[in-house]
Amino acid sequence: AEMYLASLGGRVYRIVPQITTPQPFDPGNANGDTSYDISDPVAILIELFGTSDAAIDCSDALASTDDGSVNIADALHSLNVLFASGQLPPAPFEECGCDPTPDELGCNESNCPS
Repeated sequence: AEMYLASLGGRVYRIVPQITTPQPFDPGNANGDTSYDISDPVAILIELFGTSDAAIDCSDALASTDDGSVNIADALHSLNVLFASGQLPPAPFEECGCDPTPDELGCNESNCPS
């Protein structure tokens, strides 16, 4: 890794950029149980509004609309897919892969089976 030096207020700081490897994920599989079912929109709603201490560490998997944020629309989109033949989540839906669209969301821990 490259190292940079910066001076600020008479002090010298060493800056080492941290490089992270994108984790594969399955979009829409919000709870990481390898199946796309009613528990996924429920997991999104719990993450958004619940009091659970079990935070999901793959926000990319929660964003079934792939619009760059996790919000109520993702839970509604998942329900629409399950019960009204709505548009499927984007690739790599029902498979594990990396996010093909650039956004601020990430996946620190893969929701894919080991």
